[in-house]
Amino acid sequence: MSEIKLNLRPNLLRLFRYLSEIILNYLNQFRKRSNKEVFTTYVETILIKELHPGQIV
Repeated sequence: MSEIKLNLRPNLLRLFRYLSEIILNYLNQFRKRSNKEVFTTYVETILIKELHPGQIV
């Protein structure tokens, strides 16, 4: 029975690494998209201020 436990441990570590890589890739993709949206909103705000200097944004 101890042989089975010893054999399962590397597989569990491999599974954990695989799942953590998937999760980190997903989070990085979301973060990049979020940063892009924030940057786009910032640029749009600057452009609106340049085009309409008297208006409050």
